[in-house]
Amino acid sequence: MTRTARRNVLRLAGPLLIAALATAQRPEARQTSQAPGSQGPTFRSSVELTTLDVTIVDADGQPRVDLQPGDFTVRIDGKPRKVVRAEWVPLTRPVTSPLPPPPPEGYSSNEGALPGRLIIIAIDSPNIRVNGAASFRPAVNAFIDRLDPSDRVAAIGLGGGISTPFTTDRARVKEALVLMNGDMRPLSEMGYSNLSASEAIEIIEGSPTTLQSVVVRECQRTSQTNPACAGQIASDAQIIGAALKQGTDRTLISMHGLLDSLKKIDAPKTLVLVSEGFAMGQQSAGVLSLGSLAAASRTTIYGLRLDDRIFDASSKRPAPFSDRQLRFAGLDLLASISKGGVMEVVATGSAALQRLEREISGYYLVGVESMPADTDGKSHSINVEVGRRGAVVRARRELSNITASRPKHLGAIESGERRAFVRCFSGRKRTHAIPDCQQILQRLQVPPITIDRSNSWTGPTFEQV
Repeated sequence: MTRTARRNVLRLAGPLLIAALATAQRPEARQTSQAPGSQGPTFRSSVELTTLDVTIVDADGQPRVDLQPGDFTVRIDGKPRKVVRAEWVPLTRPVTSPLPPPPPEGYSSNEGALPGRLIIIAIDSPNIRVNGAASFRPAVNAFIDRLDPSDRVAAIGLGGGISTPFTTDRARVKEALVLMNGDMRPLSEMGYSNLSASEAIEIIEGSPTTLQSVVVRECQRTSQTNPACAGQIASDAQIIGAALKQGTDRTLISMHGLLDSLKKIDAPKTLVLVSEGFAMGQQSAGVLSLGSLAAASRTTIYGLRLDDRIFDASSKRPAPFSDRQLRFAGLDLLASISKGGVMEVVATGSAALQRLEREISGYYLVGVESMPADTDGKSHSINVEVGRRGAVVRARRELSNITASRPKHLGAIESGERRAFVRCFSGRKRTHAIPDCQQILQRLQVPPITIDRSNSWTGPTFEQV
């Protein structure tokens, strides 16, 4: 296939890009019907529980897997809730964990099967300089190669252009990422003045002190003796401010459409946003709305912030720290309200991606006693703390449409999932979709089952399930 042909195959425009991602679900996601707000693994309890998924890591991003309910303090709408359960849910197989022995010939088993994660790698093209992610790409490719075989990955170019659906085809994802280049213009190409982004914003907001200091620096005389120079600086500030706003708008609009589409896939997802950061300015409400969408779509957002100092070496005037803070604010806020965090990409970026691997290797399912207001469909503020020194808590600040997990045994699973179970493990013909069925069993917390040639199984009977 020629390079032009590959571009035509991978290139999707506008809504089609998002639709392709949303409909590319795992087979079991298409076959089953889950209740809204389902958390996947559920508790078997004698009281109603409101469940929260929380990630707890140490300073190096290593998960803390030894926590007990008493280690958690949870407040909903500012009021403490009794923590009844706290269970560690691993999403990857430990390196030291041996694979289960294969079943006898002619048999299949779900023992040791992992359901697989859904991971989106989003390239923030409006806020990355041209070829700004090129040096980082080998580390991303290595990260993709280290994922579990059952994990599905999608590549998305924010701002329009190229995308892939969720897929286990690693080569396809890597090929798409090669074609995703940043398109942010450097400040040196905007206007005639050597303005920094933070100076431009302050001038637009009416700071006479900033304007005066820039005029003295750039014009080498006071504004009274050279009014044309001062006017040029004010004009350049407007150009820079408009470009920053446009880049942020493109990112927020793309993220809004993407997260809205991801609500159609009722499964936890991790979105890795590669960016130099974006200036939030007056658009903090737009960023906060993405946090609510991330919660509704069960998406955790991690930021991988590219080190923009490598571009400053060739610029006329390196960006001041205030410029970095300006761009940091938007990405930091988005990640923090979406149960994620931001990793700095330094040098090759391998260290940042290795930390990300550790952080997304599992989470805690925390069950707190439910209150009637939890199911009223309104948003509720949530605060989670852990009483362990050095623990880093990754939790959402707000969840919408919290649903209580009523006490139930597997016999009370939703009818759609029961039908899927029957479809997988009943009938005269031996199933040919064992991996899909295994994932259904994993989600339903069914003990290991072995299927023989006659389609009978060793393990719990269907009546027991």
